Amino acid sequence: MKQTDMSCEREWKSICAAMRANKTMCTLSLTERYLAQYPRDGRAWCVLGHTLYGIARYDKAVRALRKALRYMPNEAVYLAHYRMAMMYRRKGQYRAAERWFHKGIASAPKQTANLIGLGAILARQGRTTEAKRYHRRAANLGDEEGYLNLGLILRAEGKYEAALEAFDKAIQIDSDYELAKRERRDVAEAMKIGTRG
Repeated sequence: MKQTDMSCEREWKSICAAMRANKTMCTLSLTERYLAQYPRDGRAWCVLGHTLYGIARYDKAVRALRKALRYMPNEAVYLAHYRMAMMYRRKGQYRAAERWFHKGIASAPKQTANLIGLGAILARQGRTTEAKRYHRRAANLGDEEGYLNLGLILRAEGKYEAALEAFDKAIQIDSDYELAKRERRDVAEAMKIGTRG
């Protein structure tokens, strides 16, 4: 491995560590410095866009994400679509977010992030029939979050047995999925309360 490749990888790991630690401004600074040296790295532009919209610098985020779309390899472009959609979701521009989630789904139909994102935004708008369809697609691809979100919608509809099944499937995929376990306990307890009367 060349010295420049090692340096690039070391800097990238620093960016990832800052992101995992939720150090927003460190992530921003590290990513900007990195991109000054490696301006054609789509994943870094994606991180920069995500970080910028996280601090409500939307215009700069759009520019960064457009560069991510330009430089991401075809097999990973769905991530830039996802980030663009999430930015519009954060701004409350749900129709624009929907369009970007659909682009992400079209570019990588077997990746679940855009399916789940679209399902969540549809559910937020009360479009639960559509939302369930996208969460089921993610769940059928083996994504525990797809099952969790499906269970949350079914729970809201009062379909407790079906919600329990969805939570159980999420837990089967990830036995440490605390959120699914908590939601399952809540629904099971609510069912017991309902049968006491």
